[in-house]
Amino acid sequence: MEKCLMSIACQKLENLDIEIICIDDKSADNSVAVIERLQKEISNLLLIKNEINLKTGTVCNIGLDNATGDYLWFVGQDDWIEENSLKRLMTIIHDSEPEVIAFNYNRVDFSEKKLHSAEVFDNTGIVDGPGYIRKRFGESFSHYLLGYEWRAVYKKEYLLTNNIRFPDSVIYEDTTFLFKSLLYTSKLYTISDYLYFYRVNKASITDFSKKYRGDLIYEFAFISGNEVLNLARDIERSHPDFSSALFEMAKWYFNGFVPKVVCASIKQKLIFYQFVFDDNNHRLLPNEYLNSLSKVLINSQLGFICSVLFMPFYYLKRLAKKKKSNERKWCY
Repeated sequence: MEKCLMSIACQKLENLDIEIICIDDKSADNSVAVIERLQKEISNLLLIKNEINLKTGTVCNIGLDNATGDYLWFVGQDDWIEENSLKRLMTIIHDSEPEVIAFNYNRVDFSEKKLHSAEVFDNTGIVDGPGYIRKRFGESFSHYLLGYEWRAVYKKEYLLTNNIRFPDSVIYEDTTFLFKSLLYTSKLYTISDYLYFYRVNKASITDFSKKYRGDLIYEFAFISGNEVLNLARDIERSHPDFSSALFEMAKWYFNGFVPKVVCASIKQKLIFYQFVFDDNNHRLLPNEYLNSLSKVLINSQLGFICSVLFMPFYYLKRLAKKKKSNERKWCY
């Protein structure tokens, strides 16, 4: 966290006021102590403390609502921004006044070793959002633009006018936020610069190693899936091509729970099926988008039994896949 905050506070800017808003979501670590110590050095560092854990989506909305600046950048506590990135962005804002500025990022490991440079955006002036998406990404846009809201800076007035917000009370908060922001704007500015460092943190709640948690399996499949589905319905008339692709992506979300819930421990299976059972009238479980196996496994009683019976087959499949992968590496 300290690296994150210092990467922002040490930006070289002249005659420019910025504010850094930190929101403690009832954390159990020493985050608050770190922030309070840094407040003695960083005068524009604001700390907001939640009395209860509200999850990432609500936390981001709190930041959006409390920000007094004209532009917003949502930065994860494990990540950091490039040196002089704010100066680069402010030059664009001063010259062009865009509603959204999108840029690229580097993926790094916990030791800060670069793993991958994600080249998604190229250089443009002011362009129309939908037109840019079609020209740059075509039918594959959903693979590039769902998630990772920190790949852009947003004009606050634009977000409020278009009611672009994060879903409340969820951990996977960023599924459609970036895409919506690009879709609704006629004043998009993209650059090929790598301004953000995304740290792959093994302790992160959304890390790959956490994918077998029952609550996260449910949230990713059905809350995120419904977020994609609702957006597809909202733009069905205005952007039928995008809508069609999002309907297919929603199906991927909805059916993606199957291997995860099968491989999950008995305890996590029970947690998942408790969420399913509590979802009265299957409000978030759109059966018309589920395949046959998903429909069987989503039944809270039969599904639990089947998920236990299928476990050995999935583990054998994973073992065979891992063995095959190792053989390829050895041959190479």
